[in-house]
Amino acid sequence: MTYLGHPDRNVLLIGTAHVSKRSADEVRKAIENFKPDCVMIELCQGRVNKLRQQQHVPDISVEGVMRSLASRGPEGIMQMLSKGPMGLAGEMQALMGGGQGQGGGQSQAGLGAMGSEFIAAIEAAESLRIPVIPGDVPQEEILKGCVNGLFEVSLPTLLSKLASGGDMLKEMMQSMQSPTSMEQHVESMKTRKRAEQASNSMKEFLPGVHRVLVAGRDEHMVTVLRDLPAHHKTVVAVVGMGHMAGMEEEWKLKMANHRLPSNPGP
Repeated sequence: MTYLGHPDRNVLLIGTAHVSKRSADEVRKAIENFKPDCVMIELCQGRVNKLRQQQHVPDISVEGVMRSLASRGPEGIMQMLSKGPMGLAGEMQALMGGGQGQGGGQSQAGLGAMGSEFIAAIEAAESLRIPVIPGDVPQEEILKGCVNGLFEVSLPTLLSKLASGGDMLKEMMQSMQSPTSMEQHVESMKTRKRAEQASNSMKEFLPGVHRVLVAGRDEHMVTVLRDLPAHHKTVVAVVGMGHMAGMEEEWKLKMANHRLPSNPGP
């Protein structure tokens, strides 16, 4: 976790691995100790509603997409890539469109349920009687942008990049051989260095998707934090570890000469 400072607002930014069993407890304790004026979470309103109804909440993160690819194994990835951009678009649709997966209170062996840290954040905020702010881009917009981004890279280029530099994918494939190794891999993704390696790997393979999945959402969430009502002086923001570095940079850019309005807001 880290602090995003400003004369008018302090944000405690907590980075998580979305299917880490330990992240939920860490988030809950941080909110209880920090006692903020509100909590922002890396979900859009639609995904918040699904989470409250115990429905599947897709893992729309670099790690989630790469885990989905790794679960197919080398042959499955090659088969998917052989279908061209439409094959990759189908994978993105399957990942983001609901259905079966590690969400809605379900979990895979060795993993926590997708969204457990967000449930913990919501419950901790409700116990303090403070608002929960959905801070992410709507899921439908992310999906549309990612599908468009898939068409920016040709199939030969993708195959070449995969053959020469798929270290992160290969490591995820190996970790899926047992629940213990998968849990260890997920916990390792909670370090900033590892999360940035995953982000850089996706940026190399699928730059257009990375732009939508990471950079665009970093900017959007910082804008949400900036534009909160002025009386929200202290905020806890719960986001995937892969968003930490980008959000810090966006905060510096957006808040350098920004002053919060005197109007206290609703």
